[in-house]
Amino acid sequence: MMHSRLNIREIGVPDKASTCAIIVTHHPDPEFQQGFAKIVDQVACVVIVDNASNSREKNILRSLARGNKAVLIENPRNLGSARALNQGMNQAIEQGYSWALTLDQDSQPESDLILHLAEIYLSHPRREEIGVIGAIGSRPKYRRTTSRYSDEPFLYREVEVVITSGSLLIVPVFRHVGPFRDDFFIDQVDHEYCLRLRAQGYRVLRSSKPLMRHAVGVPTRHCFLGIRLTCSNHSPIRRYYITRNRLALYREYMCKDTYWIMRDLGHNWRECMKILLFEDRKCQKLLSTLLGCCHAIIGRMGKLQHPSWE
Repeated sequence: MMHSRLNIREIGVPDKASTCAIIVTHHPDPEFQQGFAKIVDQVACVVIVDNASNSREKNILRSLARGNKAVLIENPRNLGSARALNQGMNQAIEQGYSWALTLDQDSQPESDLILHLAEIYLSHPRREEIGVIGAIGSRPKYRRTTSRYSDEPFLYREVEVVITSGSLLIVPVFRHVGPFRDDFFIDQVDHEYCLRLRAQGYRVLRSSKPLMRHAVGVPTRHCFLGIRLTCSNHSPIRRYYITRNRLALYREYMCKDTYWIMRDLGHNWRECMKILLFEDRKCQKLLSTLLGCCHAIIGRMGKLQHPSWE
């Protein structure tokens, strides 16, 4: 593998003064203000990028921004999560921050999240190789500990991908590897960025301890033949983007991250089975999945225009 990693000698430790938080919103629910309150005191600046929320929701965001000296970018239409993240990152670059924490509107971070992520960064023997650190870790499985912050034997794990919410990005690295892919619009944006980082020689780390609460979809739990399963219950439009963008990733990174691709293929198959067994709107979701396959094959990317089953 050809490495083109940026030569960063020392960018400093992530702390309040050097970190900007970026939150993408689209019709945020009332819990958004709780998550906002938990992160605003941990960073120097919060950038809210809103994708066409309604007037009432925008007024709430404006009030929050004024009261906390946050930056609010109001997009008149939904430009997708990738474009919104890029807008936020451009703000971080313009204001000279070294670190950017990306969050979803429904995330609930711990009050000392940045402190934990900083310890992960400091504990790594090759800090210059880190591309991103994810905050959403796995549940503790071990009692033995080497850190007061972790119930597992290590502070972090090296992984292939982390999700957008709770990801701590190094701004100079972001400028080097390039922006999030606008043509993905939503879904798999985070995975593509992580795989691109790895292809250029960077490492993707994930906290061993969950440092924030974040739900994927609208999860429901079920039991099938004695096996406990969790369904995400994503809408048909989300199923379209998930499928299309996954296949685009497979095509581009199959030879670079084969092991992750094969595992993700299995995960995708299991999701289809759970839709058939437990979720509602089965036909719409399966048809949107099929359409996503077709568009991936012909290379039709970007926002899907006027879906009848949105």
